[in-house]
Amino acid sequence: MQQNDALIASLQPHQVVQVDPEFVRLKPEVAMELYSHNAAASGDSTAILKSDMPPFELAAAINGLASERVALGGELAGTMKGCDYDAAFPVLVRNLIKPYPLVSWFILAALAGAVISSLASMLNSASTIATMDLYAKFSGEKSPQKLVKVGRIFVVIFVILAAIVAPLLNNFTSIFAFIQEFQGFISPGILAVFILGFFSPRTPRYFGAVGIGINIVAYGALKSFLGPWIAKHGWWYADQIAFLDRMAICFFIVLLAGLILTVIRPMREPVSMPVNDQIELKDSKGAKFAGVIVLIATVALYVIFW
Repeated sequence: MQQNDALIASLQPHQVVQVDPEFVRLKPEVAMELYSHNAAASGDSTAILKSDMPPFELAAAINGLASERVALGGELAGTMKGCDYDAAFPVLVRNLIKPYPLVSWFILAALAGAVISSLASMLNSASTIATMDLYAKFSGEKSPQKLVKVGRIFVVIFVILAAIVAPLLNNFTSIFAFIQEFQGFISPGILAVFILGFFSPRTPRYFGAVGIGINIVAYGALKSFLGPWIAKHGWWYADQIAFLDRMAICFFIVLLAGLILTVIRPMREPVSMPVNDQIELKDSKGAKFAGVIVLIATVALYVIFW
């Protein structure tokens, strides 16, 4: 809110601002004033503001006026944010760890290690997919030495592409929220396909591609037009469907589609998993007990913080 107040204080009559729905929900009075300001800066005397307009609609109206003004050569002063998610961790470290400077170095080392390991694993995975599933498949190359060289080239290409795309992420409210939200296009479908493949031996093999495709279409529809339409008609408990809720809905959609496909066109012969007699598998009572504790703790956290 300090950043928002500073932006409002420096706002000039010829400038316009954008807002996110969370800001409109937290500061509806200020949002209405910004709507009037953007309308005046855009020269739109026909703009009508409804007092009962939902936050996401009011945000869309404010941003629409700002976009029109910018398209005509106007100046965008900035974006009013309801929550600055990217600043949460730095503020936490500054306020809680500041009295203990040595501890802050450990936190910095842990953060750097987490970032580097995550980046390395993603680059390695992307390079492996591009090399083995695309290059080796279509070129017919089988030499391990050449495939390793091609994989290294792909790593360099992906790093360059990531460096080009990274500055564009500043246009979003939160980089981490953007990454988490767009994982919803893939992760619910993968989970549903995995569960059916694990527990349903007669589910057709092609459901792997079909399930992921259904998830992409369903998540895109909920994000673009179907979700806002449902919220607008009061069929949801909030002004819009949050991305975690969209992921849950898509998961059950893909799961239901897989069950229907299994009933309609099951495999003639169920899949039989190979048995490895060379490895001795024994139950671990300690692991089972720890697993039950983790499940109970997870359910308890959901119940407490829901």
